[in-house]
Parts: sequence; structure tokens; C-alpha cells
Amino acid sequence: MYQVAIVEDDMLSRIGLKALIPWEEHGYELIGEYENGRQALEAFRVNSPDIAIIDIKMPVMDGVELLRALKEEGIRAKCIVLSAYDDYEYVREALRIGAVDYFLKMQMEPDSLLELLDTAAGQIEEEQELAANSRDIEQEKRENLLVLRENFLKDLFWGIQKKEEKIKEYLGKYQMEMFGSDYFCICVRIENILFHNHSYLDHIYSVKYSITNVLEEIMSNYGKGYACYTGPYVFTILCSLYASDRPDPEDPDSERSWKTLTRRFADDIREYLKNILNLDVTLGIGTPHNDYREFHQSYKEAAEALNHTILGLGDITYYDQIEADGRNRSYLSVEQQLQRLEQALERADITEMEAEFEAVEERIQEQENLRQDELKNICHVMLYIVNEFIQNHFLNAEEYLEELEQWHDKIGSVNTFPNYREWSGDLLDRVCRLNGIKQDIRMDIISAQQYIREHFKEDITLKSVADHLGFSASYLSRLFSQETGNNFIDYLIRVRMEHAKELLDTTNCRVYEIASMTGYGNPYYFSRIFKKYTGYSPGDYKNRKGTVMGEL
Repeated sequence: MYQVAIVEDDMLSRIGLKALIPWEEHGYELIGEYENGRQALEAFRVNSPDIAIIDIKMPVMDGVELLRALKEEGIRAKCIVLSAYDDYEYVREALRIGAVDYFLKMQMEPDSLLELLDTAAGQIEEEQELAANSRDIEQEKRENLLVLRENFLKDLFWGIQKKEEKIKEYLGKYQMEMFGSDYFCICVRIENILFHNHSYLDHIYSVKYSITNVLEEIMSNYGKGYACYTGPYVFTILCSLYASDRPDPEDPDSERSWKTLTRRFADDIREYLKNILNLDVTLGIGTPHNDYREFHQSYKEAAEALNHTILGLGDITYYDQIEADGRNRSYLSVEQQLQRLEQALERADITEMEAEFEAVEERIQEQENLRQDELKNICHVMLYIVNEFIQNHFLNAEEYLEELEQWHDKIGSVNTFPNYREWSGDLLDRVCRLNGIKQDIRMDIISAQQYIREHFKEDITLKSVADHLGFSASYLSRLFSQETGNNFIDYLIRVRMEHAKELLDTTNCRVYEIASMTGYGNPYYFSRIFKKYTGYSPGDYKNRKGTVMGEL
């Protein structure tokens, strides 16, 4: 029910307007009548109607002045102006300010008034829909910015994103400022998150953004830094120092001072995480590089340094401390197969997944003197890849992520190649079963789409469709976004508009009939949606077929 107010100084005109139509039968409620613009403005400040019918000429404050005041104060009532034959200049100014339309007092007819009211109501519906979509989009942007940054950082660390122009583009897009031309990575491993009381997901995801925020806040004292969870238990920071603190290749003391500074930074990390979150950490630090494309290299160095920590809990290790003959063996030899495994998971190709699991095994067997910590690190990376697959493709990811805890717990016992083969074989079996579950999710979206195609003529909503299919509305909403890339409303509009196009092409039905046949009770609102979807009004779309045929 739309609320309507009448602003008219002539009492007989007010009485005539009120008696012109059965307001409530058409979805409108009269909530007030005012003799001049000032009275109306004072009332609208307290309770604004949805629609105001305003006389163009009134004492004290006329209709044009009222329209200006409403606009200045942000009162969003849709305004229809009443005019006489000699009010053209006033009417033009009113329309310029934002009035919906006007009609002549001497030609007041029920149908004309209803048409104007429906036009105003259609604009309100459209604006509400746009506002709701805009709010959803803005909220989603805020919620997703951290996730988008995290995914981008992982792409950098894993070497998936190596093009400098693209890296610069995404740094700007995700509001990530970097100083100067020397960049390095620090890997921070949490040592005392215990899993015997809580699930894997609860522990990691309940604290990961808190840890990320703390790491970035500490780095802000030294330059710019962006952190993300690269797991398991490991956070990685991409760092750039203030210009005054960067190493100078011409200064022999520069590298020493850089290490002093980064050691101070690392000590701050250990102290803050211990004091604020009661977490003990171990750190690995990569060497500085002067090219965006080398983020990947510094990450590998930091991860390798972390893998070589000598003292264990609380240790800080620099990459250049590691003996040269042992560098990067686990990453350089197995990395390509791990990336292919990730791609096979994305494609849900069972045969390819099995082949890539076997390829990783072969690369491990080729290694001479592979250390136990390197073998365990490969397990961590594989588990991380499966973790990402589950989070990206399963709406009830928590249920499946909890299962990964058992594979994580077993990594401590993977000390030999036979241990690894048994561990990875069990993991592969579980991934193959998960792929079958993913196919069930695809059937859910097919069922939802089929129901919409069969019932789009009815007044269906996200909740009504979800209730019919036995889903929650939030599950169905996420299902559409995840599986189709569009939201529920977009899909419903597409189905309705395609059917409307077919009716316009094949029948002689009137626009209001087609609106009703496609689930719209308001033909004016239908026309707006149709034009937004096709670029044509329904009438123009119908006529265009005849024009094309005539040209042929």
C-alpha cells in the first residue's frame, strides 16, 4: 500500500481528487491533505508519503518551491503536479526539478490519475530494487575485499600471477599500496594452535583475520605490508619498507642495517602475537627483490627459510642463512605438479587428479636426500590445495573441512615415502568422493532453475522457491551466486523477459496482458524492466519486427 498526500489550496479540488478513485482498492492510502507547500513540507519532514499530488500554484509556498525544498532536504516522495492551461513555465520547471509528471485540473479522469499513480509507484519499486541491489553489492564488496586480497596474494606467492601490468592493476584495484622497489616476504608459522578441542575450521578461521590485522598493523610502523593465511598454520606477509630503510647496494652496511630492521620487525610480531593472542610463532624471511614479478621468489625463499628453522619455537631464520646446496629442492622439484593438481581439482577431472597425485609421487621418488620436513611440507601444500577446493566449491564447507583434520594430524607421522604414499592415497580417495558430492550440488541448482521456469508467471520469491525445494533462502542465494555467477533475481528476470519477448513476437496480446502472463502485476513496472533488459519498450520491440520485415 503506497501512502499518498494531497497538497492543494482549493478545498473543492481536494474533495474532487479524493472522490475520483477508490484509492485503497488500487493499493493507495491517503494519509494527509495540506493547503500550501509550507504545511506539507513541515508534515513531510516528520512522515514523508510515498507519493505527493501537488498543486503548481498555491499561497505561502507554491508547488515549485515545495519541490525544490523536498529535493534539498532529501525527502524522496514522488511528486505529481496539478496545473491549469496557463501554467506551462511552472510545469516545465517542476519536471526539471524531478516531478514524475503532471495533469490538468480541467481534465481529471480516474484512468489518467491511476496511470500517473502507477507510474510513480513503478519508479518507487525500481528505485527500491536498485537500492537493495546497491546495498547488497556494497556489503559484498566490503566483505569480499579481504578475501579478494587474500586470493590475489596467494596467486602472487604461488607464481600464478606474474605479469607486472596485471599485478599493478590488482594492487590498485584491491587498494594495496607498496613503497619503493624492494619487496620481501616473511612467513609466520603459528606453533600453539591446538586441535584436539576444536575443529580445524573453528581454530584457523576464528583467528586468521585477527592475526592478519595484527601483522599488517605492526608492519605499518616500518612501511607497507599485506598478510594472508597460506596455511596450514602459516601466514605470509608481503612487505615494502619506507624509503629511508631500504637496503642500498652501494652501501656495505646497508644489508646489515636491513637485517637489523627486519629482525626488530620480526621481534615485534612475536611479542604482539604472544601478548594479544597468546600465540607463539616461528618466522622465515626471504631476501628483498626489486621487481613485482619476484614476489613469488621471495615467498619461496621465506617458506624455505621457515622450513629450515634450527631452534624451533620462536626462531627467526633468513633465507641466506641456508646452505646453498639444499635450497628450494622441495618447491622447485614438485611445484609444477602441485599446480597441475590444483588445476585438475578445479576441473573435477578424476582421471587427471589421479594422474597428478601419481606425478607428485614420482617427483618425490626422484629426489635424493629429501628431508623429512620437506616431505611434510609437501603434504601441507597438498592439504592446502584440497582445502581451497572445498571452500570454493561447497556451500557447507565446514562439514568437509573438519574431516581434513585427520589428514593434518597424520602429517606428523609422514617420515618415509611409504608413509607419504599411504597418506596421499587416503586423501585422493576422499577427494574423489567429494567430487561426487559436488555433482549433487549441481543438481540442486538445476532443480531450482527448473522450478523458476515452470512458475515464473506466479508471484515467486527467493524464499518461496527455497521453501518449495526444501532449502534455506540463504543456501539458495549462495547456490545461484556460486554455480551461475548471477543472483536469483537476475535469473528470474531473464526467464520472464525471454517469455515476454516470445509473446510479443507470436501473439497480439496487450502489454498489460503480457505483464500479467510473466508475473508482473504492474504493467508500467514491467515495461521498465523490459526496456532495461532489451533496450526497447514492449511496443517498440513489437513494432521492430514489422519494420524489419518491411525492409526485407
